[in-house]
Amino acid sequence: AEDIMVGMHIDGDKKLVGIFNLKGKKAEVPVELKDGSYINLLTGENVTVTNGKVCSDGQPIIIG
Repeated sequence: AEDIMVGMHIDGDKKLVGIFNLKGKKAEVPVELKDGSYINLLTGENVTVTNGKVCSDGQPIIIG
């Protein structure tokens, strides 16, 4: 969606993905990470990747 910016930083075998929801609306966002549970490095909250997607509640997310 054009209302969501997804950025990726790769350093060797480490990947960081940033999801920035510019309109603050809920959305499912495709990411290039394996399914599983991650920690949002901004908030410490759990973020789940399911079927290659993250559910964004409108807040910024950085996971890796």
